[in-house]
Amino acid sequence: MDEKIEQPISDQRENMDQQQLQLHSPRRRRKGGMITMPFIIANEAFEKVASYGLVSNMILYLMREYHIGAAKGSNILFVWSAATNFMPTLGAIIGDSYLVEQSTGLPVEQSIGPPVEQSTCLSPDLQQFFDIPRATKLYASRLEFKAMRESWTEITLRKSKSGWLPWLEVTELRIPQISISPYTECVFKNIMAFELFYYPTDTKLCHYANMMDRLINTIEDVDLLVEKGIIINRLSDAELVVKMFNGICKDITLTPPYTEVIRQMKAHYRQP
Repeated sequence: MDEKIEQPISDQRENMDQQQLQLHSPRRRRKGGMITMPFIIANEAFEKVASYGLVSNMILYLMREYHIGAAKGSNILFVWSAATNFMPTLGAIIGDSYLVEQSTGLPVEQSIGPPVEQSTCLSPDLQQFFDIPRATKLYASRLEFKAMRESWTEITLRKSKSGWLPWLEVTELRIPQISISPYTECVFKNIMAFELFYYPTDTKLCHYANMMDRLINTIEDVDLLVEKGIIINRLSDAELVVKMFNGICKDITLTPPYTEVIRQMKAHYRQP
């Protein structure tokens, strides 16, 4: 009796598994088959009617208007007909070989289908820059943050005496103070574009913005920098500051900035 009850349940489970596989398996497009043949035949018929109907009229036009002999006119129309039949093949070769790659920026074999992930092979300096811990993690490793007003874009890492215990040293990441207003993003983008165009080897503001982008990933990072006086937030929400810094350097490729600062900062993070 139990075997009779268990058998239908197992069958139901197998059916459910097969249905799930069918739902999640990629659907293949069915080919048109014979149902598409009338459209192909009609298209070819109209094309041939237009072509051959034009040939008979063109020979008369060449003979009457241009006073060309029948033999020479026939040769001209033959060459024209051969060229029109061959040109689509030549155009397809040129388009597939050159135009697709230039318009998409990808090789022909990668321009069709799902997007291909970009290579993650980076130079050691660039990989070091992308692996910077965010501000709250650095602060948890006892790295202090200090606002600077002397320089606009200079970020430094220094050791200084502790205020409570003068014989102890603390490591400080000194970052220029910045006031974030509704117009800050527009001003940053304009100055960054100016730097990239006229001073591509001395992009100070671009490097500053890129470093802030690495340090700020969450609202907690913004709150920490506001508490330390590095950011003066005049926006309604800290999330807007996160979005501004995370989007302001998008699609901008720079040489790794602050290489020595990053090396010291990561060494402190590993061994606080």
